Amino acid sequence: MNISNDMPREQKKSNKFLCYIHPLESLVFLFIISMTAGCLITNLLFENLFSSAFIDFKTDTGLIVTIGDKKKSLLLYYLFLHARVFFLLVFFSFTNVWKLYSRSFLCYTGIVQGILLIFCIHQEKLFKGILEYFCFLLPHALLLFPLYLFSFLHLQKMHDKLFFSATRKQKRELFFKQLPFCLFAFLILFIASFLEAYVNLPLLTKVLPS
Repeated sequence: MNISNDMPREQKKSNKFLCYIHPLESLVFLFIISMTAGCLITNLLFENLFSSAFIDFKTDTGLIVTIGDKKKSLLLYYLFLHARVFFLLVFFSFTNVWKLYSRSFLCYTGIVQGILLIFCIHQEKLFKGILEYFCFLLPHALLLFPLYLFSFLHLQKMHDKLFFSATRKQKRELFFKQLPFCLFAFLILFIASFLEAYVNLPLLTKVLPS
């Protein structure tokens, strides 16, 4: 009797877990496909299309070595960039184009990461180039990557609830319920920006060619 009563509860828990896993898998899969496409396109069209962009990349990486003493300014700069990207993500979650924007955002981010990886490999040898690529991401990406994955899942649920809300009052209440989430996200963005300015930058100055 107890077993039969417990089974529906276990199934409900597993269904809730799957509700998070399946969208998460699709997001990660879309990012990986986009990054792979970015790598292939950049590698195939490197000489014809990306050669001038690669020269700019080498110039920019050379400048990174010279700005190691401007961490406070970089902290504000990185925070502004991350906050702007996140604000646009939240803004579009309240519109009808949320699904298109969210998937376009993932595809664009994946392609950019693919281009960065190939540029790093072309600048250095294969293994050193891969190491350089990860140095561009660490340690702030360890916070940003899960934050954005969670944000996609959270904003998708919020978006679905918003357009099923019958009254303006329900929509207004749903809007104000997002404030704790946004404050938490801003805190993570600040920590990530701090790590990017005070940890990632010194790391890059040691790895990048002078």
